[in-house]
Amino acid sequence: AWGLYDMHGNVDEWTASADGSCRIYRGGSYYDDASYCESGDRYWDYPGNRSDDRGFRLAASRTVK
Repeated sequence: AWGLYDMHGNVDEWTASADGSCRIYRGGSYYDDASYCESGDRYWDYPGNRSDDRGFRLAASRTVK
């Protein structure tokens, strides 16, 4: 209904949120069990740490006339 697809289970997604020196990521990835693939779940990690199953989502706004 909202035009959102493939929101869960691809990669954990970094958010703009921070908790001190840590960054917050959400969503669960292909590496996690299904119980971890919820957008409401929040986890943290240091920004310099790398992982094959963590990324970010590009988004663009569209002007509706």
